[in-house]
Amino acid sequence: MKQPIAFALDDRARLWVAEAYTYPRRAPEGQGKDRILIFEDTDGDGVYDKRTEFATGLSYPNGLMCWRGGLIVTCAPDIFYLKDTDGDGRADVSKVLQTAELRAELESMGAEVINNTPEQFAEQMRTDNQKWGEVIRKANIKGQ
Repeated sequence: MKQPIAFALDDRARLWVAEAYTYPRRAPEGQGKDRILIFEDTDGDGVYDKRTEFATGLSYPNGLMCWRGGLIVTCAPDIFYLKDTDGDGRADVSKVLQTAELRAELESMGAEVINNTPEQFAEQMRTDNQKWGEVIRKANIKGQ
């Protein structure tokens, strides 16, 4: 693992780690080198013994939150939902949760969105993902 910038644990005790090779700069469009890894304890001894590249080619992933069997990833100014649907440990669903649409939905629910730019909003999501995770769940935003 190199340059870990964010991590999350899921309900199966897997460790999800965002590696940011280009940090602190965002890579040009289509040239992302950052990735998300999953570490897993397959034999129950308390030591991670399996490593899988869940997602590659990202640019500046700086926040992770496990959600509905997948992962919400902040890559300012975008927020992605990634999911493995075929069981190989690699993301085969990638959906951009459009920042403007998400913000409008959150505000329509009465959530206070205090930042003005997409980058600031993604940062707010990253730094307070437990609070925003609850708001997203209440909004019933689908990750398919």
